Amino acid sequence: MTREVTIYTKLIITFLLIITSAFPLISPNETAQAVNSTAIDAQHGCVTNDSGEEKEDGEESKESDDGDKGNVTGKKKKNIKTMYKVLHEEHGFSGEMIAGIAGNWDAEGGIDPLATEGDSGNFSEENAKKASGDDSVGIGLGQWTFERHTLLVDYAKDKNDGKWWEMDVQMEFMLEKDSGAETLKSVGKDATDDPGENAITFHDEWERSADTNSMKQRRKESANEIWEFMKKEGMDGKKDTEKIDKVGGSSDSGEGESSASTNGDVEEISACGTEEDKGKDSGGGDGKVGESTKVNGKSGEVTEGSWTWDEMPKKYKKHVTIPEFDEEFLDKPGNNFPSTGNKGQCTELTWAYMNQLHKGKQPTDDGSVTDGYRVHEVYEKEGADTTDKPTVGYGFSSSSPYAGAAATPPGHTGLVAGVMDDGGFILVSYNLPPEPAPSREPIYSYVDGMPKDAGDDFVFFSGIEGKKGVKGGGDEKKEKDDK
Repeated sequence: MTREVTIYTKLIITFLLIITSAFPLISPNETAQAVNSTAIDAQHGCVTNDSGEEKEDGEESKESDDGDKGNVTGKKKKNIKTMYKVLHEEHGFSGEMIAGIAGNWDAEGGIDPLATEGDSGNFSEENAKKASGDDSVGIGLGQWTFERHTLLVDYAKDKNDGKWWEMDVQMEFMLEKDSGAETLKSVGKDATDDPGENAITFHDEWERSADTNSMKQRRKESANEIWEFMKKEGMDGKKDTEKIDKVGGSSDSGEGESSASTNGDVEEISACGTEEDKGKDSGGGDGKVGESTKVNGKSGEVTEGSWTWDEMPKKYKKHVTIPEFDEEFLDKPGNNFPSTGNKGQCTELTWAYMNQLHKGKQPTDDGSVTDGYRVHEVYEKEGADTTDKPTVGYGFSSSSPYAGAAATPPGHTGLVAGVMDDGGFILVSYNLPPEPAPSREPIYSYVDGMPKDAGDDFVFFSGIEGKKGVKGGGDEKKEKDDK
């Protein structure tokens, strides 16, 4: 019996030795590393150690001798300091905005002016020269492509013997000749105290790349990390809008790009609201209507949106200046939409909102079927002004594919709720997902800009009596004097 137990024991030990040698034990402190090619491409020259921390190629995982930590290493620190000197000291951008910009550039090319798309981990002057002739390749800090790629290369030929890959050349180009210079000015002036939020705004308005949510999150995280470094270095200055306003004075205009001041296009007229309305946050801005923006040559289509007021991102909500919609105007005499089966249709909101903003009697129809795409015709017959410039407090009529119109007829209608310096604008209307009629939930949408050839397919119109009819507007005193 004892002999049999000994044999069985030896067999068990032998089996365990075989299993152990074939499948090595894994320490609980060692995790398997899954390599994602997309993540590597995004890192542009960074490698990842076992703890997931990023570091420059060839660096040790521990803190380096000069105090570098995390992803803000020696070369990046130098370039961030150059960015701060140019963007803050010379042009007034806040430290938080600069951190947001740097967070984007870190995610794309490691804040390396030599960066060329597709050469992750192998940025060099040789590859930069090769990329110069292919405008489909993203180059430099901002990974400029197509027209902006060509503009940078041409700028460097004039200024620096064609060496676009140098930091100072790209910074000068960004501020002086890039077709996105006006957008840069706009985001700089609108910067918040949150570097991560600034990173997303800079991406959405200046970069405009097709990013996954995880990549956007990486931009935010990088911006926050860079901001911590900047604060320790005293690079935390606040924005100076007078300096920022000087950005882009000689930038070249590109089709649909932000490249010209719109100050001459703006006319503001205050619209009054009751004291009861003030302080509400259920929709609407500071009560200013009449402000216009330029025709920028963009698509005219809804590119983001279908938000309720509470769902709308802050970066768009801050541009909404139309007064809050007062639902009491739905109950005013003349509202024939519910009785004709059109409760909650886009045409109902346009009628009620225009009655709220304008002193004249606003029409519901002209005796014919008044679908959204021809509301401007009905208003024109009553003396309203029309324009192709998005104007706060004006109504709009659109045919497909513009401004949320899915088909024509019926097209779509609503009002302009806010405008942006780069030509983008925000609309408010009824009967859009996720709140179709008969719901009476105002839905907000962002349109990237006005096409130059929309014609009658996308028109903005004033209320009856034009701008003089804006309640609380600047012409009330004149009207009293004329009586």
